[in-house]
Amino acid sequence: MSDIDLDLLTYGSQGFNCSQILILLGLRLQDRENPELVRAMDGLGNGLGFSGETCGALLGGCCLIAMNAGKGAPEERAHDRLPVMIAELVEWFRSTPCAGCPGIRCSDILDDNESGPDMHRCGSLVSGVYTKAVTILQENDIDPTVPFEDR
Repeated sequence: MSDIDLDLLTYGSQGFNCSQILILLGLRLQDRENPELVRAMDGLGNGLGFSGETCGALLGGCCLIAMNAGKGAPEERAHDRLPVMIAELVEWFRSTPCAGCPGIRCSDILDDNESGPDMHRCGSLVSGVYTKAVTILQENDIDPTVPFEDR
């Protein structure tokens, strides 16, 4: 079992959803905590606030990229390639982990969305999205271990 898999089990057993776990992993990379951000991510998990819409793992991955490359203060400027990075993650998500699915909604990905997240399937999605998001950041010369304000 990889370190990421252990983290997923730990965070999942603590009651965090897919979107929150992705941000927690990103914050941990930077040795930071941000309970407000983690709380805000609760609205995206389990298919956009438990609605079964867009997969919360994908939404969390987009937020992880934006946490490292987006605009967060009036004096900041988002990375020029932010839209391209997010589009790359979405395209990868559609074509790789969800290749056999009719779409990117929880109900498209899970056989029985009524019973909630599937720990095996969702854990695999979160792990894959995290790895891909970090790779995309690195390919765009963004070190996800360094907080935005320290770059």
